[in-house]
Amino acid sequence: MQEKIALQSIHKLTTEDMIQIDQWLSVLNKTFEDLEFPPLHRVLQATTYFNEELQIWYETTKHEINNDWSSFCGRLKQYVLDRQMNPSTVNHSLPNNNELLSFEHLPLNHENTLVFL
Repeated sequence: MQEKIALQSIHKLTTEDMIQIDQWLSVLNKTFEDLEFPPLHRVLQATTYFNEELQIWYETTKHEINNDWSSFCGRLKQYVLDRQMNPSTVNHSLPNNNELLSFEHLPLNHENTLVFL
């Protein structure tokens, strides 16, 4: 019961909270340590506090993180830093999971050939 209360006290990481990512991760880490939370479950538990943007980020990087807590923290901090340095590179209109991407939305050069970035 105490574990449930402690985990519920952690707030979701919103876009505004990303500015204080170190503080958020510190609170999360302390909570996990206090609860003697198994290291293999920390990353997955942390992602339950993510907004949609961060959920998508995690899905694209989870194979590199490989459930490693320190790697997760480092990559998340780097993502947030990159996001703050280049806010225009963040896609705020993420596609719905049910929408399929088609070639008609891909960039073309002046010869109408697909451009791969």
